[in-house]
Amino acid sequence: MRFIAVALLTLLTAQAEARPRTQDMTCGAVQDLVRSQGPTLLQTGPRNYDLYYAGRFSCMRGMEEAVRQFAPTLDMPRCHIGYICRPRIRYFDD
Repeated sequence: MRFIAVALLTLLTAQAEARPRTQDMTCGAVQDLVRSQGPTLLQTGPRNYDLYYAGRFSCMRGMEEAVRQFAPTLDMPRCHIGYICRPRIRYFDD
């Protein structure tokens, strides 16, 4: 019985760590996922992960900028999946 509990816990932990892969879903499914869940961590390549937002206004105003992101999906080589937030580069005068 103890073995089954440990195996079940291990399986659930592995599933929780799994990230949705854009290559396994259609473009529309990825877009719907990001729209419905809000900020979503997606795998877009073998070692590429990022947090995607449905709208460009999700970034911190004045601190970050929204950058459109495209990724391969099951049905499209280049699907607009949402936006990522990148720090805004600021230059200060001395």
